Amino acid sequence: MHVEPRIEMLPTRHYVGLGTVFITICSPDSDSHTVLPRLWDAFLERQGELRTRIGDGAYGLCYALPADSEPRHVDAAGYLACVEVADPSDVPPGMELRTVEGGPYAVWTHRGPLADLEGTVRALYGQWLPASGHTVRDAPDVEIYDERFDPASPDSVFDIAVPIQG
Repeated sequence: MHVEPRIEMLPTRHYVGLGTVFITICSPDSDSHTVLPRLWDAFLERQGELRTRIGDGAYGLCYALPADSEPRHVDAAGYLACVEVADPSDVPPGMELRTVEGGPYAVWTHRGPLADLEGTVRALYGQWLPASGHTVRDAPDVEIYDERFDPASPDSVFDIAVPIQG
């Protein structure tokens, strides 16, 4: 079911999209199954506003909230449904820009329905990462949705890139 990740150097990229706060998938209190689909629906309706979009893919950035942000659930994180843009000033009203510095990433491929994503995330963070000798660096995880992704298909495929120390 799970394969070893490949280690890749990803370049610095500019992402623009819509963001939210959610409770992560591995939490017993997770609300990701309701919050994130609504966010994606809202973003997909507006993605045509981005003039300098690069490629046809879409991305989900999952990131730690700032330590000084208002008190939230212990398992809360930020999420940006987005696309890559060539011009970091291409930010329509209500959207936000995140520039993600390049560096080494462990890239995992999730195969199957989104309902099975928790198993992939648990294998990545609970098994592979502790045994790998790698540590996570301070950058967002990047979900990479390309032509292989079909949220309605049990055979859907997408990648999850986790930033690691080089």
